[in-house]
Amino acid sequence: MIGSDPFGYHNLPGVMTDRESLDLTYGTDYPDAPVQILQIFRSGRAGDLILSAAKGSDLRLRYEIHEHKSSHGSLHWEHMKVPLVSNVPLAPGPIRSVDVFPTVLKLLGHAVPREIDGISMTP
Repeated sequence: MIGSDPFGYHNLPGVMTDRESLDLTYGTDYPDAPVQILQIFRSGRAGDLILSAAKGSDLRLRYEIHEHKSSHGSLHWEHMKVPLVSNVPLAPGPIRSVDVFPTVLKLLGHAVPREIDGISMTP
């Protein structure tokens, strides 16, 4: 439906930081989608359209070989949330996968380059 919210978010602010977006959308079916979509469109390799199949759907025909058992990723929580176990304290709240590398660098005593995505989650 035109004008409806395909992600089912309710009352998100018009302006927010990437961390605020993650916190506010984490418990939804599409955690972090606003930031992920923005990153896709900022990429020099992206076009002007994002196409994503609905949960349980596939964009390939059923008769195509090989049977499709996985995905390259999507915005749905089942593809976004992964477990992270650490033997050191980390900052509270959700952590993006891009935060793991800068966190490990900092824990090893190395500088975190400014040009990489993510931030260190060490307190």
